Formats: sequence, C-alpha cells, structure tokens
Amino acid sequence: MGLSFGPLTIVFLLVPWALLVRYGKKQSPQAYAGIIAALVVTFGIAISAGPGDVFIPQSVETRESASAPQSAETSSDISTSQSEGFSLPPLLMESDAFEDGGVIPMRYAGRGDNVQPGFTFSHAPDNTASYAIIFHDYDVALGGMTGDVLHWLVWNIPVSAGGIPEGSLPPGSVQGTNLLGQTAYFGPGAPPGPRYHHYVFELYALSENLDLPTTSGRDELLAAMEGKVVAKSAYIGRFRGQN
Repeated sequence: MGLSFGPLTIVFLLVPWALLVRYGKKQSPQAYAGIIAALVVTFGIAISAGPGDVFIPQSVETRESASAPQSAETSSDISTSQSEGFSLPPLLMESDAFEDGGVIPMRYAGRGDNVQPGFTFSHAPDNTASYAIIFHDYDVALGGMTGDVLHWLVWNIPVSAGGIPEGSLPPGSVQGTNLLGQTAYFGPGAPPGPRYHHYVFELYALSENLDLPTTSGRDELLAAMEGKVVAKSAYIGRFRGQN
C-alpha cells in the first residue's frame, strides 16, 4: 500500500532534509546526529498522521477544543450523565419577614414579640408528601457538647399548604419539643454584644408523614426522617439583643 501526504506533511519532511544538506557537513557529530533524529521523528509523525492529515500539537488542539462550542451530542451526553448521577432538587424557602441572611426583626425574636415568621415553599420534588422544619442557633455550644440551641421543631406540614403563614401552622402540622421543653416556636434570644448569632430554619421535604409524638426532640425527628428526605433547603437570619 502506497503512502500519500498532505501539503503540510510534505513541508515537515522537506525541512529536516534541507537542514541536513545545507548544514550537516559543517556541524559536529553531535549536531549531525540531532538533525538525523529530528528527521526520523518528523517522518514518524507524518506516517502516524496519515494521508492528507495535518498534524496539530496537542496543546493547541486542547485549547481549540476548549474554546469551541459543544456539539448537540456532547451536551446531550452531559445532560444524560447529570440525570443519571448526583442531583440537587431546587427546593426553595422564602419569607417576607426578613431576607435570607438578613437581620431578624424584634417582632420574631424571643426577646421581642416572639411571633413565628411565615414562609413559602416551592420547587419541591413531585414525590414530596410533607415538610419538616428544624430551627436552631448554631452559634452556641452547650455543656461542652457539639449540640446547639434548639428553638423549634415542626413536621407533617402538608405539601398542599405551600408553606406556613405568619403566627400559625396549617392543619395537620405537629410541633415537637424544643430546648425549653415547649411545643411552640421560641424566637431568637442572643444577648447584646459585638457579634450576631446565626439562626437557621432547616426545611426538609419528605416522601411521607411522620408518626412521632409531640414529646419528640431533634434526635427523634432526625432518626424518623432517615430514608424519607427527598430535598432540603435552609433560610438564615442574624440576631443580637439590643442594649
């Protein structure tokens, strides 16, 4: 089988030959050997490139492919891979009481009016049956342990409610026992000082309702939710007491 090469491949072959003829006799044996080696390598590249192919260094090819737009097939492969692999359902928790990451007004604080803020829930997975909320202050460690201050627990919030109104809960919702032994909302109570405490409303979308008594605390709730969580979200507020 004969060999045929494209224009650039022929140039790659001719340049080392020209160097050999022009300068080969004037160079030292080491330089002469270098030219011969370059000729051999270039010929090997030409053979591997094949008829009519243009050799492109890998670094250049990588830059070109990185900047080129993805083909429809590549995008499809990526989408398929993402759908078959790890995914994060976009569960969203929103409130008009204060912005996410903002300062919690005294109206919702334990040192103030202690009104439970309202929230709306959206973009839950289709298999969501109910919601649960764990509200806690993670800027406090008690008794040398890793736990923090548990302010509020509630579960079996109906998915049809789409959230919780300010100051109340939808029918069917169940409140657990907080750090004070209360089955009620207990608002932020950080003392005055140089720093804010961060209060987290953790929202869990569950595939079914939970059968738990109101005497249940955080540990019991977390254990009951195992294997039933289909999505999770969080909403954070900051608070420090006023002098």
